[in-house]
Amino acid sequence: MYTPLLFWLMLLLPGYVIVRLVARDDLRSGLLGTIGLSYLGSFALLAPVSIAGYLLRLPLATLSGACVITSAAAAAYIIYRRWWGEIGRLVLAALSIELLIVGIDLLTGARMGSHLGGDAVIHVGRIRFLLDNGFSNCDPCYNFDVPFPFYHTNLLHAVLASCAQLTGSEAVTVWVVSLVWAKLVVAAGCYYVGWCVFGRIWPAWVVALLAIGQRAPVTFMLYPNTIAMYWLVAMMLGFAVQAGQARRGWPAALKLGAGSFVLGQIHGLYAIFAGLATAPALCLLLVLRLVRDRAQSLAVLACLAALWTGAPFVIASKVLTRTGVSQTPVADDDGPPALGLKAYHFRRLDDGSVVVKGRFTWQLWLALGATVVALATRRRKEVLIIASAMAVVLVVFHVPPICTAFVGALGQGWMLLRLGGVRWLAWAVLVLGTAAYIIELLFDRWQSRTTRHNPTARNEPIAGCAGNPPPR
Repeated sequence: MYTPLLFWLMLLLPGYVIVRLVARDDLRSGLLGTIGLSYLGSFALLAPVSIAGYLLRLPLATLSGACVITSAAAAAYIIYRRWWGEIGRLVLAALSIELLIVGIDLLTGARMGSHLGGDAVIHVGRIRFLLDNGFSNCDPCYNFDVPFPFYHTNLLHAVLASCAQLTGSEAVTVWVVSLVWAKLVVAAGCYYVGWCVFGRIWPAWVVALLAIGQRAPVTFMLYPNTIAMYWLVAMMLGFAVQAGQARRGWPAALKLGAGSFVLGQIHGLYAIFAGLATAPALCLLLVLRLVRDRAQSLAVLACLAALWTGAPFVIASKVLTRTGVSQTPVADDDGPPALGLKAYHFRRLDDGSVVVKGRFTWQLWLALGATVVALATRRRKEVLIIASAMAVVLVVFHVPPICTAFVGALGQGWMLLRLGGVRWLAWAVLVLGTAAYIIELLFDRWQSRTTRHNPTARNEPIAGCAGNPPPR
């Protein structure tokens, strides 16, 4: 039953080779960060094959063959370059209580399996449709050709179908077992953004553990919207932070482009959300670069352009929606029909405009206070980029003309509410990440004073419990 997990283990290899060759500095993020990047690299490598398959109506074996060939080639290259030692050291350095918690969460996920109700029926049906018919953008719920606008050209469905084909498993089995992979990449995405902001292992683990603690009972993490937000959007926030760091603009542009490209093929709405959350900070960064360092401004401009590589898939969704089955927004009594489902989350004003209910709660005051504290540290620029993402969400949710315009553009109010995932990610980084970072700084300062007065004192940083080896 658990043979699909071997497929996910195999799919790590092509992405690891890409990360090792293109973004070697990111290996310093540790095992969990490398896992998140490696899967992104593998998905980006398979994406052109998937697109060609959908456009040309190729058999699913095309993508399955690409998975096998790239993984075998990656394994051979790793052996040729003798990178197994590096991989082993990466794993050994990550051995910690935190990794044990991740392992327990994964074992629990393997025991529970993915949710099979609600939207899972559509996703499992889509995977079975690809298995039976090969690549196609037709809706699996109709017995005649109807475009499938929301999940057209979907890379996640195609990869899951290839997993079923290569392992000889049923589509429903792959769906149930792959919850383990979903939990892993969600933890990796949250971990990575914490590492990008603070440059240390322990704050990154704190952010990841919050995600694990909050999402541990959730069995629908394999849904494309959850994977998109808590793995890919989280990593793109990290890439945006790297865009603001010296000499990392061009690598960040490459990673932003890959992230948006994959996002567009998993859930196009979140490609727009990622661009919306990071573009204002990058625009401000571009202005500063033009004033202070024009040599780096071109890299920031490339980052801004790379944010929208997933936009063509959103445009295609709009076109297919017009040619497919009409879906009329659900009407409600308290607001305009465009609000649709979950209208109780919105408040209608006297002039007819709408806003999301709730403003500054204690969580937001905590985030504001943590941001002020972080401004006194060396990571102020990185923290401000994340704070700007939260500010964007607050403006979209609570400024009536902007909120009304977004609800009208999206067509359903509940779709706008999904942007709240960016606020959660930013809050986790700003509050818990900053707290862990400050505690570690204070511990390091206390430790340096102790060592100065007692040179024989044992020098073990607090991050050692999170997979950071003691300095030699």
